[in-house]
Amino acid sequence: MPREFLQRRYHRGLLKAGHCYGPFMNPAHNIVLNTVWYDTMFPAEEEYSEVAMICSRTLVSTACRSLLGLVAYLRACFPTVSRQQAIRYLLLAEVNLQRAIEMAGQEGHAMKDKFDRGIGFKAAATAAHHPDRDALVNFYLSAFFGPLPLKACGSFDVQLLSLMLSQEPSTSPHCSFETVPVLTEGASRLLSNIKQDFEAEQNFICSKGPEYDLHVICGLNPYVIKSGVSPLHYGDSSCKIRYKSKYSHVNFLASPRGSHSSDTVIPTLFFAECCNDNDITDEPLCWPIMGHPGRCFHCEYEGVKVVHPESQKYHGRDIDFEEMACKSHSNGIVNEDLVSSGESVTYSVGISQEDCIYFDFRRDVKCANFLNAHARMLEQRHCF
Repeated sequence: MPREFLQRRYHRGLLKAGHCYGPFMNPAHNIVLNTVWYDTMFPAEEEYSEVAMICSRTLVSTACRSLLGLVAYLRACFPTVSRQQAIRYLLLAEVNLQRAIEMAGQEGHAMKDKFDRGIGFKAAATAAHHPDRDALVNFYLSAFFGPLPLKACGSFDVQLLSLMLSQEPSTSPHCSFETVPVLTEGASRLLSNIKQDFEAEQNFICSKGPEYDLHVICGLNPYVIKSGVSPLHYGDSSCKIRYKSKYSHVNFLASPRGSHSSDTVIPTLFFAECCNDNDITDEPLCWPIMGHPGRCFHCEYEGVKVVHPESQKYHGRDIDFEEMACKSHSNGIVNEDLVSSGESVTYSVGISQEDCIYFDFRRDVKCANFLNAHARMLEQRHCF
């Protein structure tokens, strides 16, 4: 998606509904279609300012919801396919749902009687926690009569797509007629703090890379220290401690400054490590991602999907893994702790603080309930 459209408008639709299941065999095309459709059919109540950063944790949750949706579609089609088998077929098919269905059939799985695309899409949208499942399924079935081949289109004209979708019959929410709870004073204050924290992180990271034309920041872990783990943990049962750690690990898509049209130049994925202290003049480390990705103890522990370079030196690459393997880590962490901590964030599809950045008081019942409950918990623990 062109930078100007992603930064100015479609970042909200991407995080709320940019799932990779849909009428196209190409998952990337489905992501764009679903993003633009949701933004067109359910425009934001307020005008969001241009952003340069996509919230990392919400992006991970969106990806996880997409996977759950694909698995649900496949299992709705084949009752004998297990979750593990479905993931295997999707992996071998490179997330091409139609190809995965063909593989399952070739291996002897029988398709469910009276199965149709509507059943599959409804199962996918339900499992993926789509904000308006019924409206999405109705759109798919009315606009597309079968899977569209991989080469149906090379890329989307986003403006034309939005114009075409705006001609669709007006869509009213089907998924819920619940009244969105009014935010308490504490919840309103929490929402304001969440948005301010996001803007502060975005501005800080943008100040670290002046030599590139930035497309978008797509991964961030601001809780990297020299060894051990930061005292911040996600989860409904914990307070958000305002802790400033030493370093941040960042992924961003960018092109060399002066490369003119960002719409014709394919941006490169970069990794950067920068110091969080503005008083320290250390130059940030920055490399393009090439070859196989490396590992990082801190990002895996936090469940943050930041892609690291294979052979460069950065904090979290060596020492913590070595100490953990020798059972001498300063925090007493073993491999099972690392895996469970990361998975608790990576595979969480519930509401998080970061999801509330795009809170819509007309529709977001779950976000409103989360904000009210979380603010109440923070007040009780005197963390707020």
